[in-house]
Amino acid sequence: MKDQSPNSWEARADAHSFYGFTDLPTIENRGATVLTHGSGPYVFDVHGRQFLDANSGLWNMVAGFDHAGLAQAAKDQYDRFPGYHAFFWPNVRSNCDAVGKAR
Repeated sequence: MKDQSPNSWEARADAHSFYGFTDLPTIENRGATVLTHGSGPYVFDVHGRQFLDANSGLWNMVAGFDHAGLAQAAKDQYDRFPGYHAFFWPNVRSNCDAVGKAR
């Protein structure tokens, strides 16, 4: 679906996105697909269409998009320390701890 009205999700995506690894003529002809959420192995766009995410979020969502344990772990970390840049110094302890536990 190609909704190019000035304030549509698709028009805003086109105005402010760089589409890496994308066939640009396809984007031009069909318009952008703007995803809103996922459930299990599926993702949904702004028009409510459902797609099977055959790439599994490029390997980062292999447990599905609504795994309660992963969502809680992410929320707990965000509540504790939402983030910090990785430029220069320091190494954020929570990131180092997470890497150590993953091994």
